[in-house]
Amino acid sequence: FEETAPPNGSPVDKYVIEVGDSDSFVDATVVTQVLDHQLQRITTSAHSLPWNPQSTFSLSLGDYHGDFRRIAGPGTLVRIQDGESVAQRVAGSSSLAKVPRGDFVKVGGREFRVCLNENNGLSYDDANLPLCLKDDPWSTAIFSTGPQHDTIER
Repeated sequence: FEETAPPNGSPVDKYVIEVGDSDSFVDATVVTQVLDHQLQRITTSAHSLPWNPQSTFSLSLGDYHGDFRRIAGPGTLVRIQDGESVAQRVAGSSSLAKVPRGDFVKVGGREFRVCLNENNGLSYDDANLPLCLKDDPWSTAIFSTGPQHDTIER
């Protein structure tokens, strides 16, 4: 929520920040921050690495992901073939690699995330964008057009 954005509902008068060891937030620490019109930045660090492949970190806004506000570039056209997981640039000169890993993207009215997994064998460069599930940027999305097995270009 940007403090200068129109409220479009009830006024925001505070932020509630919960920190927990599980996604259920059992025994979470709760901090309430009053609205102060200052930029909020979240920084984390650890003096040792307790992380393992099963560790997670998330900042949650529930199921709100915001609005899609930027088009890839004028004249940019991507193609996704049925059964594939990569959007391929077929026209235009915009670099798809400028779309950060983990970002939400919408192609042909469908929502995806740019894959976070760098070892999934999917190309990620100026002309290729690896697509993962919108709710899980670590899981590859398999694009399906249904029984017609089409290719989509948008």
